[in-house]
Amino acid sequence: MSTFVAAFDVGTTSLKAILVTRDGKICHERKAALTTRMTEDGLVEQDPQEWFEAMCSVTCSWWKAGVKPSSISIIAMTGQMQDLIPISLEKRALCRAILYSDMRAVAESEHINELFGKSFLREQLANTMTPASILPKMLHWRRQFPQSFRRTHRYLFGAKDYLIMMLCDRLVCDPTTASTTGLFLHGVQRWYTDILEKCDFSVSLMPDIETAGSVVGSVNRSASKWTGFLQGTPITCGVGDAMAATLGAGIAEMNEAYIYLGTTAWVASFVPSVPLKLPANDAIYTLAGQDKDKDLRIAPVLNAGNIVSWALTLVGCKPGDDATRFYELLEKEAAAAGDVAPLTFVPYLNGERCPIQTDGQCGAFVGISAGTTMGQLARAVFNGLAQSLRWCAELLDVSENGALRVVGGGARSAVWLQAIADAFGCPLIVSGRSEIQPALGAASIAMQTIGWADTRSHFPLDDDGRVLIVPDVDLSMAMRDGHKRFKRLSEVIVGLERRS
Repeated sequence: MSTFVAAFDVGTTSLKAILVTRDGKICHERKAALTTRMTEDGLVEQDPQEWFEAMCSVTCSWWKAGVKPSSISIIAMTGQMQDLIPISLEKRALCRAILYSDMRAVAESEHINELFGKSFLREQLANTMTPASILPKMLHWRRQFPQSFRRTHRYLFGAKDYLIMMLCDRLVCDPTTASTTGLFLHGVQRWYTDILEKCDFSVSLMPDIETAGSVVGSVNRSASKWTGFLQGTPITCGVGDAMAATLGAGIAEMNEAYIYLGTTAWVASFVPSVPLKLPANDAIYTLAGQDKDKDLRIAPVLNAGNIVSWALTLVGCKPGDDATRFYELLEKEAAAAGDVAPLTFVPYLNGERCPIQTDGQCGAFVGISAGTTMGQLARAVFNGLAQSLRWCAELLDVSENGALRVVGGGARSAVWLQAIADAFGCPLIVSGRSEIQPALGAASIAMQTIGWADTRSHFPLDDDGRVLIVPDVDLSMAMRDGHKRFKRLSEVIVGLERRS
């Protein structure tokens, strides 16, 4: 009988899960949709219990398909980071999870930076304190819900950590996820006690920091009943999605960059952790790596796949419609539009962290004429997203020599990939397994934990269906010519939002 690593990735739009055999074969791939609640004031939340119910629906489908619970050797986890999830003494979420992209804590962020000094905090934390950081969210939530705060036993900061709690009652956090909080001392790998105490939070509210490959517990009796996993099945701490995607993409060398395309996106590469050199631009983040000698330098983009979802409305998609049909129409219309150089789309429909920081909505089409077609608007959307990513790459000093790997569910979009190749002026390598590569990265860590993989070797990648996207010479030249215009327009429009 085959034995498996069961790997779960809790994304923004869905939970994805795979089973991986000892020789790296991937099977029983599953996906369960998730619901996000958003409001115009910047609220972005999900119900943590829905994450667990999605996991249970996946495991139930595995058992119905003939997978034996006894064949699961270990459970691996990854998922969205920088969420705020207050937990009661009874190990239940006290509210919906406040997601990484929730930008309501503007006043609290400004207060913290004024109190401690923005530069001082960045030196201590290796990252900038923003409304998306966890500490401002903690202050905002405590002010809004003082009674619930008094019932708070601990906080969790990652979606996968909530699933771990539900499976084995442990409240944990990996160093990569901890790096996103604004509460983690990067150099010594511990919580920043001083800043917590000065903001009247006890360090006892923080989860335990565990390495990604640590076995943090095993499936308990209650979780076994709900999920079908055998009681006693071991669970790894896992790692936040940025690091998991990096490992799943096969990125291992210093300064080797890649692009992740999902609801959000990022450009990232490994850099030496010692000595720690902060990037010149404070929109670039440094996350603690799985290996102590390497950190992950990342330019996180909040406006990515969610903008493609919004663009479906350009071709008539309404809530409740079959999005697949409209997505195919959007791609077809955008591909047929060709060069739309006079038209620029600034894609910051939501608050953004990188390449330009804004707390509010400031998207725009510039250059529209009476003859502008819907297809041209659609094409401009993909071009604007690609230009935003290229700007991120510039801030990271990413070299355009050679090919760039692209992973994530957004890699299914042929038009988006072509726009990125044209904007960067280099080929893209896209795996046929792009959407599940964060889960693959989590599985690779668990395989090392149980001795199925050598920590010194690359995880065996399944490159079936891998494609190479080559830049179009003419379109690439047009994108390069329009890049300065894109940056200038973005800065002007964001400046207008800041002054309003």
